[in-house]
Order: sequence, then structure tokens, then C-alpha cells
Amino acid sequence: MFSIERIPDCEGSTIKLGVVEEGYTAPWPVMAEQSIRVLNLKFNSNDIILAGYAKSGTHWVWEILSMLLKGRAEPAQSTKEMLMFSFGTQEGFDEIPSPRIFNSHAHYSGMPYVLRPNVCKAKIVYLLRNPKDVCVSFYHHLRCAKDFDYHGSWNGFYSLFIQGKLPGGSWFDHIVGWQEAIESTTDSPILPVFYEDLKQNCTYQIKRMSEFLGFNYNNDFFEEIAEKCKLENMKANDQKLKKQYPIHTSEDGNNFIFRKGIVGDWKNWFTVSQNEEFDQITQKRLRGTNVKFQYSIDDKQNFQN
Repeated sequence: MFSIERIPDCEGSTIKLGVVEEGYTAPWPVMAEQSIRVLNLKFNSNDIILAGYAKSGTHWVWEILSMLLKGRAEPAQSTKEMLMFSFGTQEGFDEIPSPRIFNSHAHYSGMPYVLRPNVCKAKIVYLLRNPKDVCVSFYHHLRCAKDFDYHGSWNGFYSLFIQGKLPGGSWFDHIVGWQEAIESTTDSPILPVFYEDLKQNCTYQIKRMSEFLGFNYNNDFFEEIAEKCKLENMKANDQKLKKQYPIHTSEDGNNFIFRKGIVGDWKNWFTVSQNEEFDQITQKRLRGTNVKFQYSIDDKQNFQN
């Protein structure tokens, strides 16, 4: 079962969400029903899966993976949404030859069943980004994206984020569920990649992903990919593709998928009290995991027991 609901923030502004079974919210309201069908999707073991909570840098990494798969540092001629689980159908996916780079913002429990019983051994790249920057980036994204009809303030959005009342559900649940999958025995290997590490040394992280996927390239190729995937180049290419996938365009006609792409922008938005509360919530919700997040280039915080 699914429904389209309007959820209020702490100040009364509402956001339109697609709510499916057990209160889980779909990544996109109009795709709530598809989030249920995703569970039964099938694909091949030589396909690649990119997963991560929204606004964690998945467009960036999808482009990197596309170049690695092609063996050429050339921008994609289609958007990643064409292979996003929540937006496609089995029939449509079957028309695209393998290997393919599927992607999803879903919790691990919302991924296709074929991964969980270890029937399909597709390799998974799981992208993580510090939650404060995710929160800020998601705020700007949802204020621009027409389908969510959200016009609340930063303070109102912050309340939605800490409650998990957002497209794709709770960031905290997302991280915990995927960490459990990473640490459990599985035939579908999962490589964690941190957004902040990509920002600090993109070439090395591209090399990590390449080796994980079994490719054999030299460092010059990794550097070429890193250059082609700089923010300004990604923006320019995505602008060319906006007619192909108009959800990237806001009401004013501008592309809103790529904004600043920096580490630490949260400092311009979080109040002192919000920052203190957020740290307490994060420590509590991620207790028992070994995840470490970097909130600025020179500052690491370790949330462990």
C-alpha cells in the first residue's frame, strides 16, 4: 500500500511525500508505488550498484563509475536516473545491455530481494557523507524540486531531518542498515566510499573503486577522470541533459542537482544549539557502528561506543 501525504515541519510548512508500507517514504512522491516494485527487480552479477542517501554525492560517483566502466574519461550521454531503481521498470532496464550501473537512495531493506539472499553477486559501492552537509544540501534541493512542494525555513527543515520525515526516510536508519549489511557475511561485496575522502584525494578514491570493480587502469586515467568530474564540468554536462530529464530543473529553469559541493557548508546554517543537539542525536543513533565522519577537511569526529 502507498499514499501521497503532506507532512508538516515544526513551523507548519508541509512537504509532499510518497508513503509506502511501514511508514517508509519513497525517494520521490510520484514513485511511491515503484518503491514497492523495486523489491522484485532482477539484474546480472556483472552489473554495478551505487547506493547512498540523497545528497551524498551519488551523481558525482555515478559519473566516475560510468567512465571506469567505459574505459574512457567521457561524460555520460544520459542521466543516472535512467538506471535508478525507483524510477525504472524491469522491462525498461532489460532493454539496456549489461554491465549497467544501477543506483538507489533506498535503505538496504528497500533494495531488490535478489541482493539479500545472495543470489546475485553484483558489486555495490556505498557512498557516505557527513550528515550535517547532507542536511543542508537536502534543504536546498527540496526547496527547488517542484514535486515536493516544500517552502519551509531552515529551522523547519532541520526538524524534518532529525525526525526522518523526508524522501527516502531517516538518514540515521539508512546508515545503520547499510552498516549492518557491510559488516555481515554477504556474496554481494560492498565498498564504502566517503564523500570527504573524494574531496581530499579524488584520484586515490577512483583507484580504490576501480580495483574493487576489477578494472586494470593506470594512474593517468584516474587523474583524467578526476579532472573531468570536477564540479564545474559536471554542472556543464548536466545542463546539456536537463531536457532529457527535466526533474533536474527548478521552477526558475535552473539546474539544482549541483550546488557548492564543499565540505563544511553546514557551519553556515546550523545554530549552536542545533549543532549540539545534532551531535547528541548522532552519537545515540549510530552507537554500535564503526562509522567515522569528517565535518571539515582538518577535523574528524569518531562516533563509536
